[in-house]
Amino acid sequence: MMNSLRVAALQMGPASQTAQAVLERMLKLIEDAGRGGAQIVCFPELAFTPYFPSRPLNTEDREKYFEELPSERIEPLLTLARVYRLGIILPYAEKAAGRFYNSALIIDGEGHICGKYRKIHLPLSQPDSRGKVRNYEDQYFRSGDLGIPVFSIDGVKIGVQICYDRHFPEGFRVLALQGAEVVFLPTNSPSYGLQERRRLWEALLTVRAYENGIFLVVAAKAGVENGIEYLGGSSIVSPRGDFLAQAKSNNDEIVLAELNLDLVFEARKDLPFQLVRRPECYQLLCKA
Repeated sequence: MMNSLRVAALQMGPASQTAQAVLERMLKLIEDAGRGGAQIVCFPELAFTPYFPSRPLNTEDREKYFEELPSERIEPLLTLARVYRLGIILPYAEKAAGRFYNSALIIDGEGHICGKYRKIHLPLSQPDSRGKVRNYEDQYFRSGDLGIPVFSIDGVKIGVQICYDRHFPEGFRVLALQGAEVVFLPTNSPSYGLQERRRLWEALLTVRAYENGIFLVVAAKAGVENGIEYLGGSSIVSPRGDFLAQAKSNNDEIVLAELNLDLVFEARKDLPFQLVRRPECYQLLCKA
């Protein structure tokens, strides 16, 4: 088992006009991260597409943006995974047996697909207190049905949560209880120009890492896309809640850090939250 791991959050600016242009940007990010020694990289939520759930469901978007992977489309990504011996967290809009999910493939350093995670928590397309509908994910996607699995890449136990999942501590706790050392969080989070969104964003990242004794690697969309400003702020957070690296721009950017995995053991030993849990007291959480 390795005691260090070099990871990269691959922040992306607004989506390009064509799918091929997006893919070329993604390939460049992987190559640059690979040359920088990254062993696992993570793209933002729905990496291949614009954030299309910002508008109500239409069949044209479903036909245009959803796909079944693996396919020839991602062969160049799998080739780079093999060339640089790095794992890839690849979020995308998934079509499977006539159903639609907000998903992420987990790819290892040999270019093999280890599995996938399907986003469980979907924002509701209902008006907020100001009468504004912020997104329409529940019109496009089904809630994930693959559970909250842990995967192993080069002996390191990892997990994935996607964007809105960050507001639900249960998923992160389940991953930590299964031994996850690093959790990847791809996101497409709008800021709406509000400073409080950024403040709460950083607070949640700190807390999720700290309360579970995990490293948290956050890959975000940045910049202004279709008139909506996105938070960016791709980050890598330690089990102590420290920001080890953060994006400095609103464009494509590699946020790289070397993780000392011994810190996971130390954090959980110093603050053994898992050992004093009282599941018998939490029954309300399991009721619909």
